[in-house]
Amino acid sequence: MNEKSKNKLIDDITDSIVTRDFSVKKYYDYDGFFTYALQNRFTFRLPKDWDDPMEDFLSRLRNPKKNYEFQPVQVINNLSSITENIYAMSTIRKNNECDGMWRNFAGMDSKGRYGVLVHFSVKNIIRSIVKYIVDNKFLEYNESYLIRDQISKNIFVEQVKYSTDEEIAEFFKEISTLDNTKKDFNDIAIKSLLKKRKEYEYENEYRVLIRQDLLNIPKTEYLQVGYFKDSIEKVIFSPHSDECQVTNYKEFIEKNNSEFKIKIEQSILYNVEHFKKIYNL
Repeated sequence: MNEKSKNKLIDDITDSIVTRDFSVKKYYDYDGFFTYALQNRFTFRLPKDWDDPMEDFLSRLRNPKKNYEFQPVQVINNLSSITENIYAMSTIRKNNECDGMWRNFAGMDSKGRYGVLVHFSVKNIIRSIVKYIVDNKFLEYNESYLIRDQISKNIFVEQVKYSTDEEIAEFFKEISTLDNTKKDFNDIAIKSLLKKRKEYEYENEYRVLIRQDLLNIPKTEYLQVGYFKDSIEKVIFSPHSDECQVTNYKEFIEKNNSEFKIKIEQSILYNVEHFKKIYNL
């Protein structure tokens, strides 16, 4: 496949996954951001490793050996393991910055360094992942339409659905009682991983999900795919960072990303002078 054909294939697959482009954001601590920037990779995690024990319900409700208070329930065969090959990365879609998220996800580390908030185009994220899969030839098909079909069916960008505890419980009861022959296990897995408690609705989270096994990507503890730097639109430094730290950040990013046009700013969340200027005070 020549370069022109490859790029067209990548664009076609991307357009089939993301029909409408929009901006998403992700908070990173200091080490996380600069590690991913240097490696030029996104990092995806298995649901079993997520921080909130109330997520990945399928495996946690049905495995009494895990250290959670849930009791196992009677379920159909294979239901408890259908999320084992799905990796996910969380992003948010919010217009405003959140002080709580700055502190929780990009707060000061043990060396006094603060993190960043990165803006991405969701289409650029997906394109970089598709390109990575095509570049590395994980799928050994000779026909482009087979590659397109396999990738487009196994990468997802979806908004998290926030529900009450009662609604979540009802969802899992319903899928547990369905006839085996009527189940779309892939669909059930994806829908279950998009369930989150109502208390987190302020996040407005979007998740990128990858079926690693069906894309023939080697399984690892953390899945590192895509091209991180290619997807960045803007980097915002923490409002808590001092001037010296911001200068050092900018110099590092500009030195290591000279081929990319990345906007670099500092958060104005606590900038009183900016507030006075905007509102003519």
